[in-house]
Amino acid sequence: MARASNLTHIYSAHLRTDQHPPEGFVRHSSLSETINVLSDTWTYLIIREAFFGAKRFAEFQKALGIPRATLSKRLAKLEADKILARAKDTGTNEHKPYYLTARGIDLYPITLGMMRFGDKWLTEGTPPLALFHKTCRSWTSPRVVWQETGEPVDARRIHVRGARRGTAL
Repeated sequence: MARASNLTHIYSAHLRTDQHPPEGFVRHSSLSETINVLSDTWTYLIIREAFFGAKRFAEFQKALGIPRATLSKRLAKLEADKILARAKDTGTNEHKPYYLTARGIDLYPITLGMMRFGDKWLTEGTPPLALFHKTCRSWTSPRVVWQETGEPVDARRIHVRGARRGTAL
């Protein structure tokens, strides 16, 4: 019964349960770990520019107008998180370019999802960027679909298993 009184206290004090979970409650979630990787705007924008082809420090700085010290810190964090890596030493004095790792490339659907949300809900008129699909040679608007059926994913049609106390989401 102590748990119920904790919940009552939390709701009666109007505290957010994600910031003040009931005593003893822990939800392990790969989503929260992903958010930690993409936790600030600069980091996400650096990843976006890498998808757009930026490879060198100066290219990131020019595209984003980001302070040098901030860019250095974010690039180092992205390397530590294994999202970006540096090319092998070329034997020249030239700085080694950055490239997206397999982990970094797997962030592309997140990038497209955020872009699609912004295009639909935060932009009036024509979206600021258009995507051209090289294979079918057409302009496209990506969407998340079920691999098995090709139907669009709809959160209202999902049943989650295993999202209980202390399990991964």
